[in-house]
Amino acid sequence: MSDLENDGRVSPLGEGLVYEDILPLRVCEVEAEIPAPRLLSIQESNEEILRIIAALDEHHHAEGTDEDAAHHSQDLVRIESKLDLLLDMVANMLSHQLAIPPELPVRLNAHAIQWRQAGPPPAEGRQVLLDLYLHRKYPRPLVLPGRVASVEQNQDDYLAVVRFEGMSEAVQNWLEKLIFRQHRRSVAHARRRQQVGEES
Repeated sequence: MSDLENDGRVSPLGEGLVYEDILPLRVCEVEAEIPAPRLLSIQESNEEILRIIAALDEHHHAEGTDEDAAHHSQDLVRIESKLDLLLDMVANMLSHQLAIPPELPVRLNAHAIQWRQAGPPPAEGRQVLLDLYLHRKYPRPLVLPGRVASVEQNQDDYLAVVRFEGMSEAVQNWLEKLIFRQHRRSVAHARRRQQVGEES
């Protein structure tokens, strides 16, 4: 069980698949309502970021089905490995120039986000803007407006949940695709580990 799950209680994120990782996250309290044009700009930017992340993830899962496809796939792998190296170098340079926030344990779906942090987060009911960095090779954050739904103080830290507000249907769809891709990778990884265990 994840350290973010609630020991048998109903998850504050509800039913269904959840994206889970340790990611850079910045939480900023907002005093005034975000104007509609700013919300629209945020959602357009978020959709663009999620499209790019999907494109970055896509080539890692392509497989050939015959000899020609396998040869073609090897050529693509060589090109993509060079692109990966370039992306790594650029991301590394940018990470030193940008104020990337600290990494926190995060659980996420298309409607809400849950995370742990050492100090107290904004209080329940407060409006916030979250900067969430989803991909290490593309250090550009999703900006997620929302409202703090709950804050739970534990012995060593705080567990907070924010429900998103003003998120477009397109961004929700792209988030759901991202969550499904991570779930699919997790299942494939678990199968590989099981196969290795059976062979050893």
